[in-house]
Amino acid sequence: MKKVFVLMSVLVLVVAVSDAMAASDTLLVRVYSDSSTYLAGDYIPVDVYLVNNTDRPLSVVPLKPYDTIKLRCRDSMGKIVKPYATLQIDYAYEPRTVSLAPRDSLRTGFELRGDVGAPVGKNQLICQHPLGDFTVEVVFAGKLVSDPLRYSVIKPMGVEEEVYNRLVNISDRYGYGNLVNAIGELDELLASHPRSVYAPQFLYLMLTAYLSPSHPDDAKVIAYGKRLVSDYPQCDDCFEALNQVTSRLSSQECISYLQEVVATRANTRAERFARFFLGDRESGSSGKAESKGLKQE
Repeated sequence: MKKVFVLMSVLVLVVAVSDAMAASDTLLVRVYSDSSTYLAGDYIPVDVYLVNNTDRPLSVVPLKPYDTIKLRCRDSMGKIVKPYATLQIDYAYEPRTVSLAPRDSLRTGFELRGDVGAPVGKNQLICQHPLGDFTVEVVFAGKLVSDPLRYSVIKPMGVEEEVYNRLVNISDRYGYGNLVNAIGELDELLASHPRSVYAPQFLYLMLTAYLSPSHPDDAKVIAYGKRLVSDYPQCDDCFEALNQVTSRLSSQECISYLQEVVATRANTRAERFARFFLGDRESGSSGKAESKGLKQE
């Protein structure tokens, strides 16, 4: 069985690509993913581009992503499934007019993280997308629909199955409030399987452990967040890691760190997210960014 280490691919963005099938020949919707096959429990990041398909500037009015971008996901039988999807965006959260230069594009994205009704384990720290073959379409403003992007979710085998089962077991035994007691096990897993599909989740759980009200530790949140961004820059959890790190740094430290990420993690999601936070900081905005559930049709 093929194992796909999608979160470790830094330079190759697109394996599965779908062109737009839009209601307009001026604004197109294009959908991209890193791979066409994923292991159960892995993240499935999907990038969405709104493309100006003309030779003149085009204004999109108004742009309010959580109302205008929707997701349609179907299984191999055509049945609608509703995986949890977290929307990450590359522009301001406030509704506003966006101007696109000729042939330019605006990128947003989301990740499919599992069926809402079926989290894995009693503590629900791990989500697993259902197994099988699926298609996902993105609908913009109720009118523009992308071509379906096809992907498969398969059961992990061999070492990856062992690693995933341990991850679920840790989640079951400790839960969110006691994750700090699992740091040793998570660190051991990371040290022995640094190239596992699930490795970024080890670090993210370690970061999460110190967000707990019973064990808050800003220094460790910063340390684990920076490590996740450095070691796994293609992981979508880089967004939340940057969110947590930057909210704990001084303004100048924050800008310096984000500039460092941009300079050292080129052509990755970490760089893209860092540019988002950097633009937010340089514009004078403050506070934490948001990740919201993507609406389902």
